[in-house]
Order: sequence, then C-alpha cells, then structure tokens
Amino acid sequence: MKIPFLDEFISWMSVEKGFSKNTISAYKSDLNQVFAFIDKSIDEMELKDLELFFNHKSQLVKKAASIHRLGMSLKTYLQFYTGEIGSLTFSIDHYPWPKIPEYLPEVLSVQEINTLFQSAELLDQVILELLYGAGLRVSELVELKIYDVAEDFIKVIGKGSKERKIPINKKALEIVDKFLHLRPVKSPWMLINEKGAKLTRQAVFYRLKKLLEKAGINKSISPHSLRHSFATHLLEGGADLRVIQELLGHSHISTTDIYTHLSKKKLTENFDKFHPKP
Repeated sequence: MKIPFLDEFISWMSVEKGFSKNTISAYKSDLNQVFAFIDKSIDEMELKDLELFFNHKSQLVKKAASIHRLGMSLKTYLQFYTGEIGSLTFSIDHYPWPKIPEYLPEVLSVQEINTLFQSAELLDQVILELLYGAGLRVSELVELKIYDVAEDFIKVIGKGSKERKIPINKKALEIVDKFLHLRPVKSPWMLINEKGAKLTRQAVFYRLKKLLEKAGINKSISPHSLRHSFATHLLEGGADLRVIQELLGHSHISTTDIYTHLSKKKLTENFDKFHPKP
C-alpha cells in the first residue's frame, strides 16, 4: 500500500514544519513500513491496526528509540492528514504512542575530553572544538561555512531552519584560524577533506572512532555524545538550564530538562553506592 498524499505530506513537512531532508527521508521510510504492514487505505484504518503494527515491530526491533521514531513518524503523518486532507474514522488523541526511555549516549569525563584533544591532529581538534566546545549537532557541523565563524560567535542553522549564535572562546578561534590557513585547498566549507570536498557525517564518525582508539578511550562514543558531554559538563559546572537550552537550540525546555533528571538519577546511584549505610 502506497503512502496516500505523499507529495503533499513531504511539502507540508518541508514548508510548514521546517524539517530537514534527513528527517523527511526518515519519516518517509518509516511510513512505507507502516502502510506496507497494515495494507489498508487510510479510510479503512483502525486503532487495532496500529496496535498490531507496533506489537509486530516490538518483537523484531529491540531498540526503543527505533520504535519511538516509527510512532512519531506515524503520529506526524496522521496530524497532517487530519489538518490538511480529511477526518479519520478513529481518534489518535489518546493513543499510547511508543515512548522513548530517558536515555542519553555515554558521555566523556573532562579528563577524557582533555586526552582526546591531546591526541588529536589539527582537523580533529577543530571537530572537537565545534562538537564539544560549542555543542553542535554533527549535521550542523558539516554544514558550517567559513563565514559562519566570526569574532566571538558561531552562527548555526539548526533544526527547523532556526538560526542561533553560540559563543566560541579565543583558543578555539585560534585553532580554527590555524586550520584555515594551513589547509591546501580553498573552499567556502569549514571542514573539507584532502580533495577539498565538504566533510561528510560519515567521515566525522570515522575520524572520531580512530581518535578514540588513539587516545585509548574504550567507550561507545558518537559525535552526538560530545554534544551531550558539552551539556552535561555545563550543568555540572552550574550553568542555568535555560542557557543550555539556548546553546543546544532546543525548542522546548522539556527536551533540555532530561539532563537534570539524569543528573538526579546519577546522584541517587552514587549515594546508594557510596553512602556508608549501617
């Protein structure tokens, strides 16, 4: 079963919601799975069809985040349909959509961050300064252009095409300037490979993996983990949650609030582990 009104949905996600191309592609892939499984027209669809689909997927897919995204993709599509196309034969207002658990990728300690910097070549230092030092998403990192870094701020176009400015310290600026002066190829992109092409997300993942091996850090760390390390270290250092929200580019404080919840959980775990209970 093909996705009904797919072109209209794609246009709505792009224009009305400001979703990135990657998000739109992911939602389309998710919806293909939904309609292939249910194999009914949307006018014939029932709540029990959704329940059967998610029960089926839960047995096949073990990652809660994957099930959560399927739920968000379908929920977004049904919201589009009821708002732009027509009514459904059922209500989704109280449907128990799959929830994602309070989970964040493993973070690095300040000491481990310092070890990474000491082990990094110049390009990797720039990557670290922008992912950890400024809390950028990897998608924001690879889209940076030279003129986006000026004076004391980095201009970033984040999710929903929202622009934000992030402070950058003097040391980070010096590293960026050194990198720009030494690279052999001129390009408007901030990060380029040896051939002058824009660095890809995959290349950033690969370089970080090699850097972790070189530094002797045996943790499951991704570029997004550096962003989480940035937020965690700010919170532990006493930064206001609203400031962290602004720096990360979160639309809602509830998204940033997870760091507070996890910090409390970590505090409790340490209390239970180290308190000299009788």
